[in-house]
Amino acid sequence: MPTIIQQINLFSTFYQPLSTLTDSNEQTNFAAHNLNKEKMKKRNLFMFTTIMCGLFVAAFTFKGDQITWLWADNKPVAIILGILAIVLGIQWIKYQRLLNNAKQN
Repeated sequence: MPTIIQQINLFSTFYQPLSTLTDSNEQTNFAAHNLNKEKMKKRNLFMFTTIMCGLFVAAFTFKGDQITWLWADNKPVAIILGILAIVLGIQWIKYQRLLNNAKQN
């Protein structure tokens, strides 16, 4: 049975930390990939929150045979949610364009 030191040495032959990468293109690609991953996370967050705010603005309640808008008694909440949906939608478009530009390069 191999000792702990031998097991570590076996592992170290497979493990290659980022600092030992010699090809600068490989390091650049790794950094660009991580940057795109972060942009995708932000884009997905803005997409989700935009859709949710938009759905909350258009929310209805169903009582018996009557359908009413959820914010009929409290219109400022609907206005704030609408503005928030617009701002987040603009951010969503911005990050989608950044991702499209990164894919083209």
